[in-house]
Amino acid sequence: MDTGYRDDKGRFTDGNPGSPGRPKFSVLAIIKGRLEGVPEGEKRPLAELMVDEYIARVRETGDGVAMRDIIDRYDGKPKQTVHLENDKDSEWLEWLKGREGEAKGDER
Repeated sequence: MDTGYRDDKGRFTDGNPGSPGRPKFSVLAIIKGRLEGVPEGEKRPLAELMVDEYIARVRETGDGVAMRDIIDRYDGKPKQTVHLENDKDSEWLEWLKGREGEAKGDER
C-alpha cells in the first residue's frame, strides 16, 4: 500500500510529516485563541475581562494569598538567598572555593 509519504527505501519524502495521522492542533493554541477572542457585546479580549473580574473579587474578599499571587505575577517573585552551613560543610566549602571556575575550564 503506497501512502505517498515514503520513498522506495522507506524514508519520508520531502515535505511529508513523520506521523501523517497526528492531529494538527494544539490544546494550548485553542486556549490562547479563546482567551484572545472578544466575546459578543464586549470590546476587550476574554483574558482581560477575566483578569479584571479576578482582581475585583480579590479586592472584595481581601484574600491575602490571591493578592500575593497578583503581585508576584506583576512584579515577579522576590529573589531569596538561602545559606545553610554546619561544621561538616565547612571542609567541603573550603575545598569547593579553591576549585571555583574549574568546571568552566579556568585554570588557577
